[in-house]
Amino acid sequence: MAKEFECERDQVVIRGVDDDDLVTNVARHLAKAHPDLVGKVSREDVVAAARDGLTVRLRSVLASPPAAVYNALTEPRQLASWWGPRGFTAPSVEFDPQVGGSYLIAMQPPDGAGFRLSGEFREVDPPARLAYTFRWDPPDPDDRETVVELSLQKLDGGTELLLTQGEFATQARLALHEGGWTESLERLKQMLVEAPAARGEGSTSEEVSK
Repeated sequence: MAKEFECERDQVVIRGVDDDDLVTNVARHLAKAHPDLVGKVSREDVVAAARDGLTVRLRSVLASPPAAVYNALTEPRQLASWWGPRGFTAPSVEFDPQVGGSYLIAMQPPDGAGFRLSGEFREVDPPARLAYTFRWDPPDPDDRETVVELSLQKLDGGTELLLTQGEFATQARLALHEGGWTESLERLKQMLVEAPAARGEGSTSEEVSK
């Protein structure tokens, strides 16, 4: 089981395949980024604070207020415009956040067959928090159901978005989702900057077809 340790000073998540590997990687990070902490963080402290599992953890700062960001995360037409890595499209989006409700997103990669993502909403607290399960159809052999958690906090002139997703079965699946979310959040940031008209109030449960 992989191990994770979050450096409190810069919120960098450090991973290792076991305790020894994690302690080595933490020491390497401290030597490079925080030399004043070298020798001050013991092995016992690292192991005690470590988390099990393989989880994506991303932070993005967006130049829009939380309500506008939340709308972009939940309103089908806006969501369809940024969802997925570069080159992907979302031809159909059914997304109506209600605790216990479900969603369905059809995805089309630039090459190859399309697929679908689906899940159920676990937390809906606009404009601060959203959480839902996440499943692939058809699934990869190494896929399992994961949980996406999105937390929004107001900043001066914008919003801090924290995203987590896990727990994954393999490092390869974690890396795939981390890359996909990183590109998706860049598309979201671009959409919020370039299309202010899309940041209106309100939402709809209607299916979106492009």
